[in-house]
Amino acid sequence: VHPRRCIWLYAIKDILMSLSGKTPTLYRHDLMMLHTRQTSRFSLPMNKIPEKLVPRRLQPTVKVPDTRGCLRCCVGRNPYNGYRYLCGALINGVILMQWYEPLNKFMLLKTFETEQMPSQLQVFEMFISPELEYPMVCFGVRKGVDRNHVKFDVINLNSMSSWFTDIDSAVDLLPVVNVTQLEKDTVLICYDKYVKVVSLSGKLKSSRRQQAELHFDCTVDSL
Repeated sequence: VHPRRCIWLYAIKDILMSLSGKTPTLYRHDLMMLHTRQTSRFSLPMNKIPEKLVPRRLQPTVKVPDTRGCLRCCVGRNPYNGYRYLCGALINGVILMQWYEPLNKFMLLKTFETEQMPSQLQVFEMFISPELEYPMVCFGVRKGVDRNHVKFDVINLNSMSSWFTDIDSAVDLLPVVNVTQLEKDTVLICYDKYVKVVSLSGKLKSSRRQQAELHFDCTVDSL
């Protein structure tokens, strides 16, 4: 599909989004167009025409503008309004895009410029809340006040001024390998030898019906 190094993929309908290239950039690939490229009805096959001369709307693979150097991407669907969002972490900020069905593509909604974005992101995942129009993005998990708490580093894409939650850089980041929102106020996190279920505020969610914490004898590498 794309002869470049790829670090992230996401498919929706007949569109494939990828974060690829020596300097990672967000690309949009039209799978149907790629599939039918060899059997084009044009007298001169499209793959014989220099790519620069092909109109953008007829190119099966196009760069998403202003995404060069993108560090991470994530996609999430808001079950309360049905919208699907794509977020990208850039060196100097975050972009928020929304899937637009009539055009069959993600459209740019907002760009958040900041100098606080870490160069190394262990995690970059969306949190959806029914009270908020746009998602929040978790980009780190830190130790909490005790073993029953963790603290999420979060970007609130709904705010017009203070996007970042209070970040205590003196508190160590946890080596998380997975952060997944399961329900409205339920998040699963995985780090070291632990898998925990916590609330959006970071408190361990204990109940009689299910365990909120699992401990393994070995380090959990993936989930």
